Amino acid sequence: MARAGLARLSDAVFEKDGKQIPYRKVCLTRAGNTVDAEAPPEVLIKSAAAASGKRKRKNRFRRGRRKAKAPLLRQTRTWRKRYAPGD
Repeated sequence: MARAGLARLSDAVFEKDGKQIPYRKVCLTRAGNTVDAEAPPEVLIKSAAAASGKRKRKNRFRRGRRKAKAPLLRQTRTWRKRYAPGD
């Protein structure tokens, strides 16, 4: 939206517990305020996969928790089949 001239981005900083925390403010421009809701402009958004340069790490802690929850999941599934309306 900023590239299309519909919004303006500005960097700002606030302080909490003695630390400065940066953030970005977004405000509509005059062109953004006058956009017709019946015919909104086309806005091209990059895909998240292309924009992301970092790979997500697998959480090893969660892997062990799944095995521990397996009996509970089986019990829940059995209960649901017995009492829930048929699919």
